[in-house]
Amino acid sequence: LPTRDACDGLDNDCDGETDERFPPWSDGFESGDFRAWSRTAGSVHVVHDPVWNGASAARLVDQYAIRLGDEDEASIVRMFDACMRDVRVTATIYIAGWTIGRCKGLNFGFVWGDAGGGLVQVTEQSTGLYIGRSHVEMDIPFTPTPNLAFRTWYTFDLTRTGTTVEFAINGTPQVAVSDETGEALGIRIGVIAGCVDGAYIDVVVDDVAMMPLE
Repeated sequence: LPTRDACDGLDNDCDGETDERFPPWSDGFESGDFRAWSRTAGSVHVVHDPVWNGASAARLVDQYAIRLGDEDEASIVRMFDACMRDVRVTATIYIAGWTIGRCKGLNFGFVWGDAGGGLVQVTEQSTGLYIGRSHVEMDIPFTPTPNLAFRTWYTFDLTRTGTTVEFAINGTPQVAVSDETGEALGIRIGVIAGCVDGAYIDVVVDDVAMMPLE
């Protein structure tokens, strides 16, 4: 039976070609909805202020309530029916705000399985904003970010070439690690808050793009 085309040298989708790559893809949410995405979860909305480019952007908000024990993520996911070995994903990110304290973060990365994935996480610790890991197979120590400010737009850039994954903010390299987890299946951007009653995180995303590196 036909299945998604993976990076295995086989014609999985039975169309006469092997290891097909996807064409460059992007979404600035100008459609006013999430039709270009495979799925969404939690509180995600198209907004018209703030925006980086055009008239629309996506707002992701998560708030934790102890009485509900809710630590589900507000997220947008785009899966690709193609071979995704060497790939780059970029997005313009605006941290509108979050409560002081730990237990919340912004996840930005690849999907390694239909249910989840991720790579880098921007989170707050007692000494400031940090970049660390959100994918359990990765081993990225938390390192200080370049003084990210609230209510400021930043370009996040995540590139995977072979087994090397690199992450940059506004063109400045932040982390580079070796990744042996296999082929990426899509991209995911999400926010999550937890631990402290009333904790919240509010992020706006614009101009998401994904392209093969070949």
